[in-house]
Amino acid sequence: MTKIVITYCITVILLFVLCYPIHRYLIEKQEIILHFPLNKIYQFNIGFSVLVCTNFVAFSFVDKFKKKLSYIYLGAIFIKLILFKLAFYDTLFLKELLTVSEKLSMLIPTIIFLSTDAFFVAKLLIKKQ
Repeated sequence: MTKIVITYCITVILLFVLCYPIHRYLIEKQEIILHFPLNKIYQFNIGFSVLVCTNFVAFSFVDKFKKKLSYIYLGAIFIKLILFKLAFYDTLFLKELLTVSEKLSMLIPTIIFLSTDAFFVAKLLIKKQ
């Protein structure tokens, strides 16, 4: 169990180390001004991904939850959306309009880490069957 969690954490950290500087560089190269800190978006996604996958691994070893893991994951994604909305409420709703580049800058890290979560969870589900 520990090996799986450590592997996932290393994967998420490597994704951050690779994706964040590239994303930041592209924004600066295009001279785009974001009205929110990009690193906070990445930090939220990293934190929640590690939390979800760590709990998912723990649940996968409990017989009571083995058959409900896919539903647990769907619930976690729903909770992630709600917490994201609450954490970035000012950015999302108090500003009149977000530019396309701002919307993409919020969406790209979410897609990257959500895809990683989905891959990891699918791999665990296949392994547990």
